This record gives sequence, structure tokens and C-alpha cells, in this order.
Amino acid sequence: MKKMMSLVLVLCLLVGMTCPAFAAMNNPDGIQASEYFASYTIAISNNSGHRMHITFSTTGVGVCDEIGVASYTVDKQFALEDGSKIWSTVAGPVAGQTSHNTSFCTFGANFQGIAGETYRVRATFYCAKTFPDGTSGAEFKYSTTGPLTIN
Repeated sequence: MKKMMSLVLVLCLLVGMTCPAFAAMNNPDGIQASEYFASYTIAISNNSGHRMHITFSTTGVGVCDEIGVASYTVDKQFALEDGSKIWSTVAGPVAGQTSHNTSFCTFGANFQGIAGETYRVRATFYCAKTFPDGTSGAEFKYSTTGPLTIN
């Protein structure tokens, strides 16, 4: 009986070794943005001389034919007479920057603002790629920053 049990265990071990193993990819941000974009972000900060510095960063899923920012706009916040606030475009659309045959694109730009005024940036990110099966496509993603008051 012990020999039979040992034989069954060895047979199970051998069969188990022939089955493929699967592992889940740990994605630190949770779910990836799409099959084109792994991430896309805009960061804004105060720069000296009443300037806002804008940093755009995007990462593709694998090597992309073209990736980056197609265009962006800068909006200023205005207060209406009734106390409500609205956003109005004060710059743009401005042509962005893209990179070719790479998996990422990062670039920065400055915007000359007015001290005490509040701004935000909206961007259109672009990625075009050819997939391993020979098909190709492109995708746009849109992002808007939170408000920043220029010093």
C-alpha cells in the first residue's frame, strides 16, 4: 500500500511539472490605462517670476510608433458677479511634443501668469503603435490638472 501511495504521489508530481505556470503581473497603479497607455500625467508648479512650470509625462505599453502630447491649453479661473467661478482658456491649444519609436515621452513648458491668479492645464495625450500581429492603431487620452494660484 505504501508503494502504491508513493507511486501515485510521484506520478502527480510529474504531471504537475508538465502544466504551465501562470503569474499575474503586479501593476503598482492598479489597472493600466489601456493597451496603448501605461500612464499619462500633467504636473504644474510655481516657478519664479510669476511663471507656472508644466511637466507632461506619458508612458506607453511597450514601444510606440509615436507617443506624447498632441496639444494642451491653459485655463484661468474667473469669478462672476454672483460669486460663482468659471474656467476660460487663456493659452492654446498649444502644440505639444511627441517622441517616436520609444515607450515614453516627457517634456516641460513654462506659462507666464499673473500673480494671485489661478490656472489649470488640460492636455490631449496621443499614442500610436503597431502590435505584434501587424495591426496598428492610435488612442487619445485627456487629462486636467487641479488649480494652481501663481505667486
